[in-house]
Amino acid sequence: QVRGVREGAVVAVGTAADALRPGLVITAEFRGPDEAGARAELVSRVASQCGLVPADVRFVAPGTLPRTSSGKLRRLAVKQELEVTRG
Repeated sequence: QVRGVREGAVVAVGTAADALRPGLVITAEFRGPDEAGARAELVSRVASQCGLVPADVRFVAPGTLPRTSSGKLRRLAVKQELEVTRG
């Protein structure tokens, strides 16, 4: 667990090869004073556990990641929103 990152509220999606920053993007609900420290720790953990260095880490306010009616994270919706905002 990373301080400030809400457990169970993290989505990892791949971006298209022709995207501005292709690769893995992490979107996580975050609340805390040390955004830079949390970002660095997330990158480090993903790199050490998965062997991939995320192209980007985005933090959003708690409760804002899209979920299904049963509470599961809607990864496709996160990816689509990412593609729209990043062009």
